[in-house]
Amino acid sequence: MLVIFFLLTAIPCSAQKTLPSLEGMMEAKETIAIGSQTPGVVEKILVERGDYVKKGQLLVHLQAGVEKAEVELKKARVEFLVRKVARSQELIREKMISPSETDELETELLLSKLDLRESEALLKRKEIRSPIKGIVVSRTSSVGEYIGSDIDILSLAQIDPLYVEVVAPVIYFGSIHKGMKAEIRPEEPVQGTYMATVIIADRIIDAGSGTFGIRLLLPNPDMLLPAGLKCQVRFMPAK
Repeated sequence: MLVIFFLLTAIPCSAQKTLPSLEGMMEAKETIAIGSQTPGVVEKILVERGDYVKKGQLLVHLQAGVEKAEVELKKARVEFLVRKVARSQELIREKMISPSETDELETELLLSKLDLRESEALLKRKEIRSPIKGIVVSRTSSVGEYIGSDIDILSLAQIDPLYVEVVAPVIYFGSIHKGMKAEIRPEEPVQGTYMATVIIADRIIDAGSGTFGIRLLLPNPDMLLPAGLKCQVRFMPAK
């Protein structure tokens, strides 16, 4: 069936309807699949489904014995060259070696530091951290499992803030606009009234259903409000 969309101009103030109370759905602002940039074997998973996580929190360790040994070896190499360069400076003052020999050592030290930095970056990739503040939705891998770069380990959801999605009848087009406040009353068992702000009021009408979409932003700093719950949305007139 072909669905036709058309654009309406704002309804004049004299024709605007009394602001409604409509049904909405509280949804996660974002859901993210967590994987690994590099293949490896899972050594530790530090979170479980339902856990709250902070941005930057360590979630997963991949086995990194080889990478750790390589970093330690290159650190020792850099420390050795630092001492060697310092000694060469003394030998120059005593005119026992030429400045060109010291230049070669300093270049070797610089290259060793760059090599060490690269190995440290590879080692860091064996630690997987959360890119958001949120909640663990699912855990799809286990300790000891080999993970490729295309395999998800965890799924996270950002629920602060929440989105509230509303489908409104066309008669309210132009009466509900960006920046408008609304009272949110979640269905049982959640109690209370919460304030949200309209961030999107679609300018396209679905001709088939005679509706348009509205999105509100609902602060949830303590992450006590769950996503996936229906709610009543009462739009507040501008003061």
